[in-house]
Amino acid sequence: MINQVKCVRKFTLIELLTVVAIVTVLAGMLIPVLFGARAAARQIKCTGNLKSFTQAGALYAESFSDYWIPPANPAWYDRIEFRRLVGASVKPKNSLENAESAFPAGMLCPESSAVRFNRPFAYFSYGVTLDNLSEENYRRYAFRLPRIRKPSGAAAWFDAVGVYATTNSNCFTEQENEIPNGRIIYRHRKMLNAGFFDGHVASLSPGIVAKHWDSRLSQFNRYFYEGN
Repeated sequence: MINQVKCVRKFTLIELLTVVAIVTVLAGMLIPVLFGARAAARQIKCTGNLKSFTQAGALYAESFSDYWIPPANPAWYDRIEFRRLVGASVKPKNSLENAESAFPAGMLCPESSAVRFNRPFAYFSYGVTLDNLSEENYRRYAFRLPRIRKPSGAAAWFDAVGVYATTNSNCFTEQENEIPNGRIIYRHRKMLNAGFFDGHVASLSPGIVAKHWDSRLSQFNRYFYEGN
């Protein structure tokens, strides 16, 4: 009986290097796609949060004679009625008008320092518009929705570092040691998320913000009638 010897063909070094090169190229193509998909998912989550905020603002106004949520005294994120509307926990501090400032991570921008550095406070994530409220009045008054000339062009909330979003359209990066000061932040691949008084949310480029926020014909914050 003749024993048959099976020949096992082995990969050559060139073939192995070719396979490694192909895998490397494919990984280089797929990794940016995966990172892009994750960034897109975080942006969608952020827009969902702002959508919830604007809807809560409309419901709040129904209960308070058409007045939007006052920005301060107490801060908008500390107002118990607003927190109930968005589903945040309500733990009163000193009175019925002050609650614990922390928000669940799911209600904060996933790209913000509030989430990335475990600082679960709304002012590390979002800021409300402060335009058209004077220094003397912004702690006492709020926008009355019927007086807003164009709700679809007037923004209520922005991606920001600070309780308020001031009229500065420059593109800033967000650092771990930053103190909230009202700056808008382009967190989402150089895009800014904003929630408008009519309930819609949009992602805005720095050019769009500079054009419409800093100009006399600003669409974001200046479509208000005079008076309170």
